[in-house]
Amino acid sequence: MKYKKNRKKHTNHNCGCASCKSKRGEYKGKNNPNFRGDEALTHQKYFCINNCGNEISYSNWKYGKKQCSFCYNNNFKDGRTSKKYYCIDCGKETSGYRAKRCILCSNRGKNNPNYGNHTPKKNKHINPNCQCASCKSKRGETRGKNNPMYNKNHTIKTKEIISIKNKGKLKGENNPNWQNGISNEPYPFEFDEVLKEEIRKRDNYKCQGEDCKLTNEEHLIIYNRSLSVHHIDYDKKNCNENNLISVCQQCNTRANFNREYWKKYYQDKLQTILKI
Repeated sequence: MKYKKNRKKHTNHNCGCASCKSKRGEYKGKNNPNFRGDEALTHQKYFCINNCGNEISYSNWKYGKKQCSFCYNNNFKDGRTSKKYYCIDCGKETSGYRAKRCILCSNRGKNNPNYGNHTPKKNKHINPNCQCASCKSKRGETRGKNNPMYNKNHTIKTKEIISIKNKGKLKGENNPNWQNGISNEPYPFEFDEVLKEEIRKRDNYKCQGEDCKLTNEEHLIIYNRSLSVHHIDYDKKNCNENNLISVCQQCNTRANFNREYWKKYYQDKLQTILKI
């Protein structure tokens, strides 16, 4: 294989171009038109601002961090800077240079992204005649000294004895809400989605429970399902429209307790709906 001979570069002794002059050495030292004497910027030395004695370039001194590579990289460990930043409010250390406030100060008051966006509290179920523990506590009858366990604590042995005694007591017929096993009975074919949709439409797609105004759209967002349809007389086989009413998941569960009260309440509620 033949190799080409290295050609001699263009160096003409009589040429007056800048390239030939530089090759002939006519632009070196004082012959260079940009020569500024012995104190020229290119000959001046610049050092790191941390007084470590390391020399840096002119571009780094003028445009960069004015630090040598050792001092600049010494502030980083495992990809993170060792420099500490502090909260502008409380003075605690923050997670990084972008965080002006710590987690507590950033979520406090008007700095919280949910400030002023809280939904109003709904009126919870408080029945003045109900004697269940939940309604008593909401009415304030079991607070403070009225609580039977006021200034009392169960021991570990007592807790174990109570758990063993109550184990399996609320199953089947032992449950106070036992209705001869009707919860295991299937719904009839009449109780389909078409009938349920008619009941929801009649009730204007709103829950008819006590102090509850939950709409069908809100129910879909919260429970991922449409409003439930409740049997007023608790008979699954009675699918007459006058025995069905729209309720939310919470009100439907609440109706399993104190059934006589809720049966009368929903019957009166349905009469007012039919009159409208």
